[in-house]
Parts: sequence; structure tokens; C-alpha cells
Amino acid sequence: MKKIFFLYPDSMMRKGIYEKESKSEQRSYALFGKDRAAQYGFEAHDDFDICEKIESSIIAKIVNTIINKIWKSIGGYGGAWYKVFRLRSRIKDSDIIFATADRVGIPLVLLTYIKIIPQRHIVYVSIGLPERLDQLKNKFVYRLYRKAFKKVVSRIVCYGYEEAVQLRKKLGATDDTVIFMPFGVDVNYFDPSYISTQSADDKYMFCIGADPQRDFELLFEAVRDIDYPLLVVTTKQRYAELKEKGMVIPKSVTIKTDIPFKMVREYLSGAQAVLLPVKENTYSGATTTLLQAMALGKPVLVSQTGAIKDGYFLQDRNNCMLVRPGDIDELRHGIKEISEDTYDFFNMGKKARETVENKLNWDVYVGNIFSIFNKLGI
Repeated sequence: MKKIFFLYPDSMMRKGIYEKESKSEQRSYALFGKDRAAQYGFEAHDDFDICEKIESSIIAKIVNTIINKIWKSIGGYGGAWYKVFRLRSRIKDSDIIFATADRVGIPLVLLTYIKIIPQRHIVYVSIGLPERLDQLKNKFVYRLYRKAFKKVVSRIVCYGYEEAVQLRKKLGATDDTVIFMPFGVDVNYFDPSYISTQSADDKYMFCIGADPQRDFELLFEAVRDIDYPLLVVTTKQRYAELKEKGMVIPKSVTIKTDIPFKMVREYLSGAQAVLLPVKENTYSGATTTLLQAMALGKPVLVSQTGAIKDGYFLQDRNNCMLVRPGDIDELRHGIKEISEDTYDFFNMGKKARETVENKLNWDVYVGNIFSIFNKLGI
């Protein structure tokens, strides 16, 4: 039986699952299919207990701080270098390494390229790699990244359509090497039958996100003169960044930070609609939240970025509302329609649910991932 090593970044959700030996629905998102490996004929490992000890050690923090400081000074990106280095013996014992995020993926690729890590089949999940390459300050570092990815990575998986297009151009790669694969959602956990404990009388629109592409500035300007409650959830760090920029929060907006995963469904389920304005980019269309909201049968207003312009079966005014990234007039108009209930949003939500239930469910996602592993020809 072939062995897959699931290489994860540090995650409080994943830590909670292992500590509590949880069998909850959170496992799906946290483990990226590891819990179903045996069904597809693979033996899967991640050695979370070892990884957690490595990441929390003082030496790891010191080494990562030093390496990241030096690496960033010459135009590179930070990452969990020490963790990946310490796992080299476990990597050696595996046939496939599934790097689920750039924070662990970039160190894995570069350390493999310079032969510190043994060469194995690497399946790399890209979450913004085209933008990372464009922002590299040093030509030598850019060429190093390009050579390393072309030489040691077997497959690159992109959840954004345009991300795959751009990576193929930048790396000179084929469709077989850089693969666009839409993300998925657990339609059983995010089900319209779930009843939120939020009061039915407290109507609100909802937005959640923390990545740099989430356009909170545009959202706040769009709702500034609309008298309808908006609940925004983000991280403490992202909220601090907004305040540092002098952002004035509209009176209709309530902000919560660092909520537990279980509360995501709670707030999504209780919302009248979900607003997801995103800046133009290749990899993010607020994709995870978009699919969760659609699975719950909610009307969603989302920016049509390159990431979701194809492959996600989105149809404007059918199963969602699409607006151009950065267009405040379109965003404001859509929000007013929602607040004034001037459209058949019930049927929009119903069609949204049908879309993800039939085409973008978690079973499809996991099946696609293991299909990639199977096609490596090991």
C-alpha cells in the first residue's frame, strides 16, 4: 500500500480535532481527505503529535525567525522551515507528500531542490503562488523558485481557475502538471435544515474572511448609507490592520474576531444573505465561504474574480449575484436589492444549494484529490 504524508501548516482547528479525538464534521476540512485514504487504497500519515511539538519548540521559533528574516531580505517568503527539515525522515518513508499550503509547501520544494530533503512525489496546493512569484524582489530568487518547482514538484493543484492559467505560463508547465480543481464543501454539515440559534427577529447580512484579498474597505463604503445590520467576522490581526489604516466602521456594522469553526455555520445559517467582496486576484473568490453559504441555501453576493470565473458553475441572478471586483456601484446596488428584498432570493438560495450538492460536494473534492495521487504512476 502506497504511503501519503499529509503536510499541514499549524492549525488550531486540527489541533482541537486530535486532542479531543473528534469525529465531528470539522475533520473534513481540517484533514483534506486523510481520513478517507484507506478507501482509496492508500496509507496516510501526518504525525501531528510530532509536528505540534516541533512547531511549539523554542528552537523552531528561533530557526524560523532567523531563516525567514534572511530569506525575506533577499526577496523570498517565510515558512515553516524547521518543521519541514525535522520531518525529513518521515518524508523519506513516504511515496507522496501532499503539501496542503504554501507555508509548508515552499520550504518543502526548496529544501528538496537543494537535496536536504529526499526527493519524493510532491503534490503541492497553491494558494496564491502566481502573486507570490510576481512579488519576488530578487531575480535570482525568482529563477530559483521557478527551477525548483519545475524540477521537484509532480503536480500543482489550484483551487482558482485563473491561478492555474497563470502558473502554467510562469512555470512553462502543462495542464497535466498544473491542475485546476475546484474546492468542495461538506453539504451534510452545511445543510439548510440546520437551525441557527440566532434570533429570527435579528435580521442581518454576513461577511467573513481574513485573507488579504477580502475587500473590507469597499464593503464598508458600500454599506455606509444602507441601514441594514451587517455582521463581519475576521481575525484580530486583520481587524487591527483595518484600524491602523484609519478605517471608519459604519454604524450598521458589528465586527467579531477569531470565532470557533462551529460558529461559522451558526452565523451563516442565521444570515439573510452573505456578502463576499474580493479584490481581483487569481486564487481567491472567498471560495470556502462562498460554497458553505451556497450549501446552506443562502443568497450570496460575490465578486467575480479570476479564481471563480470558471469551474464553479456560478450563474449571475440564478444561483448567486456576481459583481465586478472593485466596482462599488454594483456592490452597493446588489446590497440594496438584498436589504429591500426586491428579488426572488429564496429560489436563488435553492439553486445555490442544488449546485454545490450535485457538483461541488466534499466527496467530489476528495475523489479528485485521490485521482491525482493515483495518476502519479507509482
